[in-house]
This record gives sequence, structure tokens and C-alpha cells, in this order.
Amino acid sequence: MRKVNITRYRLENCGKDNTGKDIKESLYRESKIKKKNEEKERYIREINPSIEELEKMEIEKPSEIVVIHNGDGVLIGKVSLWHRRPDYEGKKTSYIGNISIKAMAETEKEIFEEIFNTLRKEGVKLLIGPLNGTTWNSYRYVVERGERPSFLLEPRNENNDVTLLENVGFRPFSYYFSSIMGNMEKYSLIREKREKAEKILERKLNRKKGEVSTACLENRKIEMEDMETSFEIRTAEGKNLEELLVEVYNLTRESFKNNFLYTDMERENFLKMYMGYKDKLVRRYFKLLYVGNKLVGYLFGIPDYLELTYKPSVETVILKTIGVAPEYFNRGIGAILIDEFVRDAKNDGYKNVIFALMHEKNVSKNIGLQLGKPFRKYALFKREL
Repeated sequence: MRKVNITRYRLENCGKDNTGKDIKESLYRESKIKKKNEEKERYIREINPSIEELEKMEIEKPSEIVVIHNGDGVLIGKVSLWHRRPDYEGKKTSYIGNISIKAMAETEKEIFEEIFNTLRKEGVKLLIGPLNGTTWNSYRYVVERGERPSFLLEPRNENNDVTLLENVGFRPFSYYFSSIMGNMEKYSLIREKREKAEKILERKLNRKKGEVSTACLENRKIEMEDMETSFEIRTAEGKNLEELLVEVYNLTRESFKNNFLYTDMERENFLKMYMGYKDKLVRRYFKLLYVGNKLVGYLFGIPDYLELTYKPSVETVILKTIGVAPEYFNRGIGAILIDEFVRDAKNDGYKNVIFALMHEKNVSKNIGLQLGKPFRKYALFKREL
């Protein structure tokens, strides 16, 4: 007697489109959209997901959802899959995430082996996870927890979630960490870094000034932003948040496009995600660096409101994201923004700063290691098929 029953809700095909053009292509798209909607309706009808799950589906857009019932028809798990991802190491790759399985150890391998076999038949060679479609969404598992409780916006998983992946053949291959600066102990170092960073940025802007002068002499066309030779720090205070986030979205795409496993996200979903933080956002901690009217860097920081679940007040702020325009990489913008953020947090009475979720090979880790002490480690896993 079979121990589990597995149902796949196919919201998107696994293989590549191989259609003709013009009318044939249009008809193909229409039939595909209709089928996708029918599958979604079937999932809603048969599984009865919560409103929260449906909203999450709209943002994450899984290619398929795999639902597992035990022999008695009781729901014991779900897994989401994303296809049409960039090849990794030259292999056709899919992502796996939203892994929630209550099965006992003796059924884990049966569940995953059926998923693996189906994907093999469709040409998939590699699975990466947990990664909910794109690195804009939830991804990574905590693999070294340490003693500090979870903080806001970090991945949250149990130790047995890692064990499950390892039991079915996944192995960690990419690591991240978070560090903490306690009691603002290295604030003076941040100030030093800012002073050096400002000199670096000023040199770049002065070079631009020289280039503009030369262009004028040579009668060449000059863009307005090329004429700007000074910078200004602003915040999100008093601004239309949605309009500001459109600017941030455009800069983020350019800043992160060469990051590890980066894939694009629709602007509408980006706005939904960040507008969700609207009530928790301290606008003074949303730092923006402009050269003229062009946004060239930003920092997103937020208090760790989760501390209120185990202490009477919030003592820690989280530096979640820094984005810098590629033409300003290595020009000190990150150090300037960090100083602005930490200075305000310190003046507001916060004691600690978390430098969150830095990739082991990203240059941002250097600041995190210099200013803070690592306290948590995360990993992405892969499984050859």
C-alpha cells in the first residue's frame, strides 16, 4: 500500500516554449494562460489555501505546487517549484522553496524521489533551494544559529528543515552570515570610514567636473547629471513612498544585476513587498544619496521589532540593504550611508546594529566583519538530479 499521494498543480510548463510566430504564438499564449488559470482554480478548489498564501503566490509566482497527502487523505506537506531559472554551472536548473512537510522520515525519500524523477524526465539537472523563485523573495536556511534570537526579516527555519534537505541529497554550496555591532562599540571607526569615503567621492566628482569642462571646450553634448559635482543625503521623510520606491527599484536592478543568482522582479511585486513595511518603516532610516537629482545610493534600515517579543524595548536596528549605482561602486557611498544611519540610530538611543544577510563573497561582508561580530550563518543548498 502506498504511504503518500502526490499531486502536482502545474501553473507553468517546465520546458522551453517551442512555438511558432504571429497567430500561432498568440494562440499558444492564450491557451497557456487559460490552462494556468484552470490549474490555479483547481488548487484553490481542492486545497482551500488561506488568503495570505494566495497573496504570497501572486508575488512569488511558483511554476508549480506539489501537494502531499498521506494514505488516509490527510494533507501532510507542500513544496513549490520554479522553472525557467538561469542555468547554473551549465545545467538546466529549477528552484525549490516553501518546503513544508510533516511526513515521517521513512516517507521523505519517497516524496522527493518522485519529484526528482518527474523533473529528470523534463530535463532538469539541478535543484537549488530553499529559494522562492528569486533572491528578492525568501531564500536560505539558518545552518548555524548561535544564541541570539531571530531578528526581523531574516529567514526562519527549524533545524530539522536542514536535516530534511540533507536526508534527500541536498548539500550546502553557498553561505551567508549576519554580524552585530554591540553597544555601538565601533562607531568611531564608522566615522573614520566616512571621512575617507567623502574624499574618495569628492575626487570622483571633481574628475567629472574636469571632464565636463573638457567637453564644453570640445563642444560635446553634456547630460545634466554629468554636470553635478556635489552630493546630498536625503531621507524618505515627507516623500511619497510609492514614487520613491520606483526610484529605488530602478537603482536596485542596476546595482544587484550581477549578484549571485540574481533574477529580475516585476516592479508591481517589488512595490507590494516594500509597501508592506510601510507601517513599520522609520523613514529617517531610509537613507538616499543623490548626485544632483539622480539617486546613486540608498540604505534601508529598520528597528528589530521582534525584540519586543522577549524584552521590554527595542535596542537594535537592522541594516538590511545597501544599493549603489554601478558607476559609483568602490567610491565610498556605502560608508557614507552607514554613518548616516548609525549616527541617527545612536542618537535615538539604539545600542546595537545588525549587518544582515551578507554573502560570503560579496564586498559588503568586509564592512560587516570590520564593524560587527558574526553571530548567524545561512546556506543555500543544491541537489544534482
